[in-house]
Amino acid sequence: MTCLLPALAGIDARTLGERIRDARRRAGVSQEELGQAVGIERTAVKDLSGTLSAAFGCP
Repeated sequence: MTCLLPALAGIDARTLGERIRDARRRAGVSQEELGQAVGIERTAVKDLSGTLSAAFGCP
């Protein structure tokens, strides 16, 4: 997997994670469903609220 963090430069990880979580909840989509839709595992979706490194395949 290619590291996508450079494309997210300047975006606060916590804010991004919260926005994704809130949008997912409003849409009634589970972490697993979101992960399947965007091609990442559920655990990576969960990690978005914490660290972007794990979620986006960066060392």
